[in-house]
Amino acid sequence: MGNQTCFPILCVLRTQSIGKQCWNYNAHSVSKHRLENNAAEGEHGCTRGPSIRNGGYGLEILAALKIELEQLPHPLVTEYQLGMLMYRLYKTKTYRGEQLQLRKPIADHAAYTRIVRRLIVAGILVRASRYPKGLLLLPGRERPDAAVSTCLVDPFCYLSHHSALAEHGLATKKSPQVYVTSLPSGVWRRAAMARMVDDLGEDLGTYLDSGLPRLVWHKLDRIGVQRTHRHHAGELGERVRLGALALPVSSLGQTMLDCLRHPQWAGGMTHVLRVFDAVAEKHREAIIKIVDQQGSGIDKVRVGYLFEERLRIADPAFERWVTCAQRGGSRKLDPESAYAPRWSERWCLSLNL
Repeated sequence: MGNQTCFPILCVLRTQSIGKQCWNYNAHSVSKHRLENNAAEGEHGCTRGPSIRNGGYGLEILAALKIELEQLPHPLVTEYQLGMLMYRLYKTKTYRGEQLQLRKPIADHAAYTRIVRRLIVAGILVRASRYPKGLLLLPGRERPDAAVSTCLVDPFCYLSHHSALAEHGLATKKSPQVYVTSLPSGVWRRAAMARMVDDLGEDLGTYLDSGLPRLVWHKLDRIGVQRTHRHHAGELGERVRLGALALPVSSLGQTMLDCLRHPQWAGGMTHVLRVFDAVAEKHREAIIKIVDQQGSGIDKVRVGYLFEERLRIADPAFERWVTCAQRGGSRKLDPESAYAPRWSERWCLSLNL
């Protein structure tokens, strides 16, 4: 977003032009200038929602928050989102050309607590039952499922393994679990602080000192009947955004590599191979690129065998990969099954299906 500093507010990618102004939303950020630009809307004749004054003394902050929250495409709101939105309103002190009626010059923990209580009493937000503490809901909307909820509250996660197969339209069986990949806790906390630095810039110290909510991880083990399986990776894999909600999903090549590494999280090796057989020729370059970049020796041996001997698909990369084969070892095609005395001579791999 150029030189703009962004702060999280969970929205799908969209761009909305207002006169000469243009606001960009993505899955975890909104331009910090959005609230400042709201003041110009009246000049361009593009006001949205009610212009609410409070007895001539200025716009009530609850009215501004209500307008902003109602524009979110998802009903799930984190405390960090709300804290950031409140902080920006206090900083600009205006909204859509209206002076805001504020009790204090800057937002702090006491103001945040009081305003959240008022938002709940007014029915603008409700406490999110079945969700961890720190998450709020916009009432009157359909609650997001486990996959959407997990991606909304964790800016560093993406759908992977069986859930990624489903999002790519490749899963041939259903799973009661949602599979996501994210960062380990220590790495996650460092990434969260880096994100807050990006969001707040020079205002970071003031925000932290005020006691407003920080970006924290929310543990979502289950939403309704769906359980969430979380895989931790020190380095996140290649991902794309899919569907109307633009959810983060491992790319097709990344998905195939992940599933071959952990077939138990993708419906089992038989299911994984059925999918691989269906997509290998069309997506050969994408799969080979990811394995070249991220694959270990055993990853290259497994994928090389599948392409070359199982599917009879050739590629120059396989001559490099075959040097990873180890004679006299006990490498297996299916990492979850026992060794079998049937193997590929070229790839030194037990075909233990």
